[in-house]
Amino acid sequence: MSTIQTRRMTLDSLPGLLPKLLQNISIARGQIVVDQLRHWIDDGNAEGILIILASYRDQDESEERDIAAAVVIAPAIPQAVKGAAPANDAATLLHAAWLVERDRLPDSVRRDTAIAIQTRLDLTLAKRGIRFLQWASDVDDLSEAAEQTESWRDALGFEWAADLDYLTVDFDTISPPPTSASSPNTKLAFQQTEWDGGLLVNEDHFASLVERTYVDTLDCPILLHYRSAKQTLLGYQQSAAFAPEAWFRLYPAKDHAKKDPVGVLILALHPAEQAGVNVAELVYMGIVPEARGGSLGRLLMNGVIETAKQLGARRLILAVDSQNVYARRVYDAFGMRCMLKETVAVKKLEVADMLGAP
Repeated sequence: MSTIQTRRMTLDSLPGLLPKLLQNISIARGQIVVDQLRHWIDDGNAEGILIILASYRDQDESEERDIAAAVVIAPAIPQAVKGAAPANDAATLLHAAWLVERDRLPDSVRRDTAIAIQTRLDLTLAKRGIRFLQWASDVDDLSEAAEQTESWRDALGFEWAADLDYLTVDFDTISPPPTSASSPNTKLAFQQTEWDGGLLVNEDHFASLVERTYVDTLDCPILLHYRSAKQTLLGYQQSAAFAPEAWFRLYPAKDHAKKDPVGVLILALHPAEQAGVNVAELVYMGIVPEARGGSLGRLLMNGVIETAKQLGARRLILAVDSQNVYARRVYDAFGMRCMLKETVAVKKLEVADMLGAP
């Protein structure tokens, strides 16, 4: 009879664990995982790094073998602070993988190991109030490494959400394409949002506007089944690159003070010490259905670039759903090039079911 045991490891175990955990993924993806861990530690969030290790001992073996592991970064256990934004309820699975050759393990051991890690991980996260888990990995292909990652995603209860292309362009080299002649009514005015003590003024109105821009979206539509606009906006605010001065409502330029907003723009700002130059990240841009059409995409991008420049950025980065061919055409027209591709999977944690409904 075989025995599967799981336990949470301390941070000291990472140096010995990571080489085996990351051995079958791309160098670029491995570096991303290491960088995320380093930033998490440097920002004082070490207690939010969760390491779950699974060990196995067969009836003929005298010692346990470490056979699989998962590493997650999650917010610390939330504490209510008056005047502060609500606690983030989202976490990120950095990677889950076998530490030994999978094919040498019996099918029953592989199945029971995945169940044991999922149970331990979900319960640990549920106790922290986490309700949403995401996992970014190398884009699926026909390699054995991709097949193993996909099998782990399925075993841990994740659903594929999107394949993303990460694009970049330097403002020194950009050459915006011409836009077609349009009336002043199609031009947009960018109005900064107001903040008070770290809280977004008229948050409900802004979230409602964002919800309207989600209608018929081609960017990760599956996420609409997992996160509300409010939850997504809160996640943006938890980023180290969060910049409240870079959140905007979009209005028709003509007499915009008398009209309702037709869209939103959210940028994040990465300081020069992280990338050599100040970088603006296009986190989200959306237009309500009734205002779409024409050459609005290019007009929007011109506005994004000018706004980012005014905020001191010299480079723009963004992620786009690879299936959103319309947005990709606009970005290609501005000379944006792909620097990374990844697959994103998501999972909802039913906290009440795991901890017991009150």
